[in-house]
Amino acid sequence: MKIGLLVVGVALVLGMIFVFQSQTKNTKKAHNNSEKEEKTVSNYKNVNTKEFDELLKDGNVLIVDVRTQTEYDSGRIRDAKLIPIDAFDKTLDKEPLAKGKKILIYCHSGNRSRTAAASLVLRGYEEVYNLQYGITEWEQAGMTVEK
Repeated sequence: MKIGLLVVGVALVLGMIFVFQSQTKNTKKAHNNSEKEEKTVSNYKNVNTKEFDELLKDGNVLIVDVRTQTEYDSGRIRDAKLIPIDAFDKTLDKEPLAKGKKILIYCHSGNRSRTAAASLVLRGYEEVYNLQYGITEWEQAGMTVEK
């Protein structure tokens, strides 16, 4: 009887060890997958105002403003195309951007444009540049804004 209980106890302990190891492997696998996804998504480059301006001057660029219509109307970087973040993916599904150009993307402070930049990378766009602190920093640096 004692041997039977001992065997059951050992079996339970071994079973728990097996389950724990299995969960640890799955957790590591999930962590590695999320790191790979993050690397994939982070293939856009955050740039400061000076770098953004240099890219503009180089030409062969498409400038995308992901703010709202009201924000866009209050002032924008010259030649910027408005694609509000709320309709960003839907708009790109209907009207993809040209893939042979550098895409310069911005918003008010850099948050919405990071989301849009990541979406572009996932869609296969290779040269995507995000104005890190948005049009706010652009204006503070004395750069031109058109209305």
